[in-house]
Amino acid sequence: MDMITIGESPHPKVLFVGYGSQDPKLAEMLELVPTSKLWDGRLDSIRLADWDAIVSCASFQFADTSHAIQVLAFPGAALPMLDLDEQHRGSVRSGELEQPSVVMSVNETLPDLLTRLISEEMVPAMQMLEKRPLLSFSDNRSGFRMTRRLSIRPSGMLPAMASNWLISDPDGTLVSGSYKIGAGGNAWWVPFTPTHPVRWLAALLEVWGSEHPEEFPSLSAWRNRPRWMSEAETVTTNRIAEKQNDLARIVAARRRAIERLQDQLRSDTVQADSGARRLLTAQGDELLDAAAKALESFGFVVIRVDETIPPGESKKEDLRVTSPDGGTAIAEVKGYEHGAKQRDLYTIANYAGLYLAETGALPERRWYICNSFCESDPDTRPEILQGANDALALFARDCGAAIDSRELFRLLRAVESGQVSQGDARLMLWESPIRFVAPSDEDALQADETTARK
Repeated sequence: MDMITIGESPHPKVLFVGYGSQDPKLAEMLELVPTSKLWDGRLDSIRLADWDAIVSCASFQFADTSHAIQVLAFPGAALPMLDLDEQHRGSVRSGELEQPSVVMSVNETLPDLLTRLISEEMVPAMQMLEKRPLLSFSDNRSGFRMTRRLSIRPSGMLPAMASNWLISDPDGTLVSGSYKIGAGGNAWWVPFTPTHPVRWLAALLEVWGSEHPEEFPSLSAWRNRPRWMSEAETVTTNRIAEKQNDLARIVAARRRAIERLQDQLRSDTVQADSGARRLLTAQGDELLDAAAKALESFGFVVIRVDETIPPGESKKEDLRVTSPDGGTAIAEVKGYEHGAKQRDLYTIANYAGLYLAETGALPERRWYICNSFCESDPDTRPEILQGANDALALFARDCGAAIDSRELFRLLRAVESGQVSQGDARLMLWESPIRFVAPSDEDALQADETTARK
């Protein structure tokens, strides 16, 4: 479905947890992202799906999300659950397991900025510790809680659990790096508190941008930040913002207009369902009323015969239709869940006899109006009395015509739209062959052109 989204903010959109509003570390990080929010860590205060990343140094709530959200977690932060497989997740902790060895492995395939931060900041910070904190996870897939190392390589029946690793111990256990948290997202763990977390955010924005460029555009976008713009760029940017605001107002106005029209359409639909569209859906009196009103809209004078018969007298035709151009037709109107009934043609012949006895003359036309297969899609219904051509030929010989209520509806639409005049509609019905067929849009257009030439 085509739509226009209003209120969308530029990417990346980042939540910050655990920082004070006046924290200079936060101020530095805010310079990197166009859309941000200082979050209290509670899921009921945000819609998580609106955000691209979380940067945290404090506990926060995390829920499954259908889009790829990235998490940068510093000490003090909560660690989201690890996706083990499609059915299972595991709780992740840092420091429950520790490694006394000072030997560490560093991933050599990382971008330059991230590699430099690891060598200049992370490795020295880890070497100063008596023991290195390791990442572990626990789950109850085996029926009881078991703690396992978060490994950078497969071990036994376990696949590698780390998506992108930064540092590991000699046994391949993750000291720092990321693990999968669902829908393409990852939680990145930095096990020390850097003096300038903005540098780590910048490095990971570069990594995230390589995998999700729409959500994390290149950091070269710093040229678009007001403090680094020229005066000409600032003026043009402000003009763009004004036009975008104008566009948003126009779109909002058009959306309101569309909503009003949709309300009108709902009203029109209710009216159509209780009006002309009964020719396609109804049976019994509802269908009879719809057919009578359609014929009246063409200029015929229509008598609902049942309303004129005294109690106890024999039933006659449903409708007696008189044309202002001269002549009377009798019409029987039926609706069926399945096909039209051939026996109805013989019933109409009997009604013609009653008409003769009443008026001294036979009716000029005999019409069998039927809404067959009334519960089916009109486009899928077979033609009226399909396979009964011999019976219809006899019916036509006595000035009869079978009129599918679908065709009556189409003729009514053509008159309402002005493609066919009332007089032409009456003539089409009056001179109908065995089965009446309403003119197509193309036929109506050609008739208009012919009339215009005359």
